[in-house]
Amino acid sequence: MAVYPIDFDEMLNELASRLEVGRNDNYFTEADMKRWINLGVIEMAKRTKVVHVVKYLYLSANVNRYTCPSDWLYGQNRQVLYLKSGALSGYQYPLKKLDARGMQAIMPSLTSNFLSAVSYNHPSTGPPQVYMLDGSTIEILPIPTSAVAGSNRICFKFPGIPDGMTDTSATVNIPLEHRMVPVLYAEHLGQKKDKDPRARDTLQQFYAECDEINADTKWGDQEEPPVMASEEYYLGSSWSIL
Repeated sequence: MAVYPIDFDEMLNELASRLEVGRNDNYFTEADMKRWINLGVIEMAKRTKVVHVVKYLYLSANVNRYTCPSDWLYGQNRQVLYLKSGALSGYQYPLKKLDARGMQAIMPSLTSNFLSAVSYNHPSTGPPQVYMLDGSTIEILPIPTSAVAGSNRICFKFPGIPDGMTDTSATVNIPLEHRMVPVLYAEHLGQKKDKDPRARDTLQQFYAECDEINADTKWGDQEEPPVMASEEYYLGSSWSIL
């Protein structure tokens, strides 16, 4: 069974339903509703880490250093992926982050015939496996060959504010179960325009949803699970489990 799609069009439909208007309403215009949902995504990105930005880098053969916009390289939760087919729907291979010493350690050492006393490091070639950041520059090893180069081969995924949605078929990079949360903020803005007394409660509901998402994210990604006592603990105690 296919997953029910929640794209920009569905988010707009839901917002119109909550505001009890049609999509072509003269008071709550389509342009207003699009802007409110995009503002909701921004607010959600500021309050949680589940809104992700996805950027792609063109990989050139025999080139392993690339300059990127600095915001691509921010954040501790960044993922750098090598996409074998150039699409997230295909095979994904996460690249491991290394420092300069780590990069040198993985390069095979070859000795020059001309200067036999000097050892030179020659990086190997092949599919990318590791990367190093140097300011706004990313260095990738092994050096890409023509067989692994191409468009959208390196993907950056990181928490942040994505580009605004304009096309109704666009899909915001938020987990499916949380994709309607920005609609709450948009609903609040619509109610605020209409001087609806429920606007404040809707905003508080949006904040509560974001807090719950943060709690779930912290439990799943940052905290250790509770420690369970060993079987010997129960066997050695004065009571036992039957």
